[in-house]
Amino acid sequence: MENHTGEVKLEVDGKTYTLKLRHKSVHDAEQLLDQSISFYTGGDITFMGVMGFVMMQGQHGIESEDDVYALMDIDAQGVNDAIRKVTSLFFQTHYAQKPKKGTRKKAAANGKNSSALQSVQG
Repeated sequence: MENHTGEVKLEVDGKTYTLKLRHKSVHDAEQLLDQSISFYTGGDITFMGVMGFVMMQGQHGIESEDDVYALMDIDAQGVNDAIRKVTSLFFQTHYAQKPKKGTRKKAAANGKNSSALQSVQG
């Protein structure tokens, strides 16, 4: 029977087991499987734990990925959203494709006026 804490009771051969999954447990499973279980969780837990750790290390007692997994147990959506946002902004800022110098002029000289070039040229 399922309860509000995310635990499930399982009875087998007269013995009751309590199954519960936490973010640290998912990380451990990924390590044992040697692969991400993102197909099921919608995100790579190990990646999120490591990224969260390197981003928050030394803040409010964050000293390992385990501390990030504990935060994720409290607010997984908030932690995941913040990590995704910072990661996305980082790559957009540092690795966005910038037009090469002279590209517009060369294309115009070659008669290759795309709509973007036409709007730039006026």
